[in-house]
Amino acid sequence: MKEPYYKGYIASYEQYLASSPYVREVMSRLAPHTADARSILDIGAGTGALSLGMPSHIAVTAVESSRGMCEAMAMHARELGRDIRILEDTWENAEIDGAYDIVLCANAVYRMEPLSDCLAKMARAAKGVLLIVMNGREGIGIYGKMRRALKDSGVPCPDALKVHRLCDVEHTLRALAIPYEKELVSWQDVRRFSSRTEATDYLLNRYEVEKAYHAQAERVLASYVTETEEGCAVSDDTVMAFLTITRT
Repeated sequence: MKEPYYKGYIASYEQYLASSPYVREVMSRLAPHTADARSILDIGAGTGALSLGMPSHIAVTAVESSRGMCEAMAMHARELGRDIRILEDTWENAEIDGAYDIVLCANAVYRMEPLSDCLAKMARAAKGVLLIVMNGREGIGIYGKMRRALKDSGVPCPDALKVHRLCDVEHTLRALAIPYEKELVSWQDVRRFSSRTEATDYLLNRYEVEKAYHAQAERVLASYVTETEEGCAVSDDTVMAFLTITRT
């Protein structure tokens, strides 16, 4: 994704995290390891929802490639009075010195290349536990269906990004002889907006729809936005995969 997309995405992203089970589900799997942990490496930390949710006795290093996300994370850390080390870099290029009690890679592995090197680097960085979180659903979800509907209606928009699937990550871990435990968890993924206009603007930005096609795209997208008591929402059934690698 390009940096302008991330900057426009931050508010919606943080609103989503505040209402989704996602953060709670990730933190519940880290909780058994945090009491004795003294350090954590959060790869693809976003605006810091997981990093800043760690107990205060844990030293946090966060790797995030988006400058806008890093700035938001630093601001939140100041507001909370938390000391957090932020590395503005990709995981492929980040220089990691030493090993961490916990290494977390939540929804960040999808476009890492080469995958084998990136997973091996994560394993080397973990001296306790490595938790990889990613989409475990087979087939396309509602956002893929929206992209397909836009294209079928003649609205130009970029093709879906080519990303690693769960089976790719599992195959690579096995090839690296790294044992892991897998858990699949389902929930309703709801992205909330204050109005239909806000929801539509988000989707138009997400699919990079040119202004000349806005009216046409809005007609296509209308059926995917539902009215709620608080405003509007886009809902999808999600399956998340939690891959836990224990290094000790």
